[in-house]
Amino acid sequence: MAKIAVVGSGISGISSAYYLSKKHEVDIFESSHRIGGHTHTVTVEDSNERGVSIDTGFIVFNEKNYQGFIEFLKELDVSYTDSDMSFSVKDDDNQFFFGSDFPKGLFAKKSHLIKPSFYKLLLGMHRFNNQCVSDSKTGMSDTVTLADYIVLNKISRNVVENYILPMTSAIWSVSFEQSLRFPMRSFIQFWMNHELLEIGGGLQWKTIGGGSKNYIDKAMPFISGKIFTNTKIQKIEQHNTSIRVLGETVDSPYDAVIVATHADDAKKLINTEFMLAYNLLDKWKYSINHAYLHTDARFMPPRKPAWCSWNLSKPPKGSFEKPTCVTYWMNRLQPLNTDDNFFLSLNPSVEVLPEKVKKKITYTHPIMTKSAMDTQTALKKINENERVVFCGSYFGHGFHEDAFQSGMNAVNCLENTLSDRGIK
Repeated sequence: MAKIAVVGSGISGISSAYYLSKKHEVDIFESSHRIGGHTHTVTVEDSNERGVSIDTGFIVFNEKNYQGFIEFLKELDVSYTDSDMSFSVKDDDNQFFFGSDFPKGLFAKKSHLIKPSFYKLLLGMHRFNNQCVSDSKTGMSDTVTLADYIVLNKISRNVVENYILPMTSAIWSVSFEQSLRFPMRSFIQFWMNHELLEIGGGLQWKTIGGGSKNYIDKAMPFISGKIFTNTKIQKIEQHNTSIRVLGETVDSPYDAVIVATHADDAKKLINTEFMLAYNLLDKWKYSINHAYLHTDARFMPPRKPAWCSWNLSKPPKGSFEKPTCVTYWMNRLQPLNTDDNFFLSLNPSVEVLPEKVKKKITYTHPIMTKSAMDTQTALKKINENERVVFCGSYFGHGFHEDAFQSGMNAVNCLENTLSDRGIK
């Protein structure tokens, strides 16, 4: 039996600790006061003083693209239910809005019925999607960004600013400007896998009933070692006979360590003996997103037929570098047992009315640039034959399944290394 430390308690850390605990003694170190990372369910009171459990980070998944995570849920006996991924856009500067629900959302603003420009937008969206599908079959260079693709295909500003950039910035929690740098080949691959290249795509989305924290609660009793919260690790040192995990209150030897933090945090933990890993991790940058759980309906489209699960408020012209405001209508995403409407807004464009704020949380998300994504093949290889291995959503497209799969890769690599050292 090996003694293993897992630094970080997001899905990659939790899942790797869970599976390694079947054979080894595994401790988890978390700098925050709570376990879970982006899996963060909070309980707030509604107007009837009833407790309502609402997810503020990880919310939805689907059975096509989250197969590993779903197997994990089944092993833990965690149930899930239907959700959806409808989408709206509103532009306060131009008093423009629409939702993806047909027909009530598209034509929630009645003037759209007789506006040629709106039909041109719908036609342009359809053409863009078809072009992406066509180009997925012929392939394209890794050097082509979304910005390049827009220019090469002469895509109209109407389609770019009211469809492509809103969708991209909402999915990856980045600004319009950062969205334009996304590598186009990966962009098309992701949109096709998630059936986003057809309006009202066909995937049935799911959410965990009662909140995503339920799978954390089910997994924790199976962790074989200790769980340390409020414990910030500052350094990981590799010695001949052990790996030392160091912090203000920690100086412990381990046989192996899994670093399950964001890439930028992982880089801070290692020194020059991990130079290859350091250089790869250095390519990754993160966006800071401030999330507000609230009941302020001003962040939704002005007419309720346009209200969707995800609702993007366009930044003012000339402000495309600013973080984009996305508001999630939690009653539609989760089965909330309340008559009150609850919203989760990332980077609110105006101040949320203080009396309507229930919770404020800050999250960071990986920015998917070409230079960062170019590291992913090498990142998987650096885990081979090593006692310090890395995992996180940055090994893929930045989502829960990517983090889960990277955790499984870390587990497999570590078990092979330990086996070679005679530890079964």
